[in-house]
Amino acid sequence: MSDISKDNRMKFAGNVSKNDNEGNKVIIARIEKKIWDWLGKYGRQLGNAACVIVGVWALYLMIGWINGLRTKQHLSTYATQATLEERVAWAEKSHPGALDNLRGFVFLEQANTFMQASNYEQAAVFYQKAKKLLKASPLAEQTIEGCAFAYMQLNQLDLAEKELLALYKCSFKYLKSQALYGLCYIADKKKDKQQFEYYKKQLATYEEGDLFLRKLDLLREHI
Repeated sequence: MSDISKDNRMKFAGNVSKNDNEGNKVIIARIEKKIWDWLGKYGRQLGNAACVIVGVWALYLMIGWINGLRTKQHLSTYATQATLEERVAWAEKSHPGALDNLRGFVFLEQANTFMQASNYEQAAVFYQKAKKLLKASPLAEQTIEGCAFAYMQLNQLDLAEKELLALYKCSFKYLKSQALYGLCYIADKKKDKQQFEYYKKQLATYEEGDLFLRKLDLLREHI
């Protein structure tokens, strides 16, 4: 996957200048200090149940606001990352949970790049990182698919089989067919004729499976 230019990267609302970024850091630091100063000053007076409820509620709102500022700050930093290497370095750092999908997408982009370069070991590593963060379709399924085929290339068939069985549970018929195709390949590699015939029969029940059956026949001819 080719790297995208700075001008074509995802844009975010608001000014993303370095000054704004530094300003957010100062604001957050000041607010956090005020919170801890307040707790140190009035902590002993929070024995009263009503005070505890009000104090916790106020603290909850304040932390939520700070997290919003942190998210904006991290997005501002992300928008300045010009290369994939820089974006990956950004994604490797700790960020608010609201940025999980963005971090996962960066890891997926890196995994696809490694896959295209035939660096299957690193591809598997980054597909796994992306899989932990991306939970929504269709990107979640793409991470599972990527893991499976990276493991197949590494001849780690048990790991690949586990990923393909997970992929088969998705709701997309094309991906179900692709999972069965991979499972057929693994069963054939393991010389498990019974499993091979079972998965091949399942594959034949899908309209999308016809293409994979032809690919499977061609693949077996060249093994």
